[in-house]
Amino acid sequence: FEVTQPVQELSLELFLGVVIIVTLVGICGWWLSGIAMEPIRASYQQLKQFTADVSHELRNPLAVIQTNTQVALLQSEPKPYLEVIERLTQRMGKLLEDLLFLARTERSILSEKHQTCNLVEIIKEVLEEQQLIAMTKSIDFQVHGMTEPVEIMGNPDQLFRLFTNLIANGIYFTPSFGKIEIAILPATNYTQIIVKDTGRGMTDTTHIFDRYYRDQDSNGSGLGLAIVRAIVEQHRGKIKVESKVGEGTSFIVMLPNHG
Repeated sequence: FEVTQPVQELSLELFLGVVIIVTLVGICGWWLSGIAMEPIRASYQQLKQFTADVSHELRNPLAVIQTNTQVALLQSEPKPYLEVIERLTQRMGKLLEDLLFLARTERSILSEKHQTCNLVEIIKEVLEEQQLIAMTKSIDFQVHGMTEPVEIMGNPDQLFRLFTNLIANGIYFTPSFGKIEIAILPATNYTQIIVKDTGRGMTDTTHIFDRYYRDQDSNGSGLGLAIVRAIVEQHRGKIKVESKVGEGTSFIVMLPNHG
């Protein structure tokens, strides 16, 4: 008895030790598998989001295209219906481009391709493109701080898209004979760009950068300002909005000078 007692105690301790080790290994394995699966879950959720986005945005244009195609086939002069189809296919192409851009930013797979960019030249090009649209509403562009080059590190194509969306948004919501002011304010470590319109303004700007957020009078996709925020974040910058009913809205973009 005196000899076997230590052996029994040792066996019990060994058994308990094995149970504890197996349990710990199981817990660690479960924890590590959860960590390993997280990127897969995230990718799956992003894929679901992208699929839902495409379905949400393309359902109506596809229905209109189908209807116009059916009518055009019965007409001796189908040109007006074909023109509608052409416009809708262009719109669908733009929507897909926007959705793919947002999907890539969420997965952080956009190529950086940052280089020295002259903000003054980029914004001047945007204003030239938007000038004709502004003229149809007699909207005046007023620029400040754009006499000398202002250089930052960034992606020129994305920056062009950023300011195109902001200025086009301003034109859309500014009534005829209004104005849009664009100011560039360089500082030591960052550059501030302000796009201010004289539209009717907003009481609540909480969700203005959310995907699919639309003003009650807007017929856009609700992706333009979501893309603006995504581009600003890609450049490690910040953006905020200030708005007063009856006075207009200002978008203030802060971009680091050195990326």
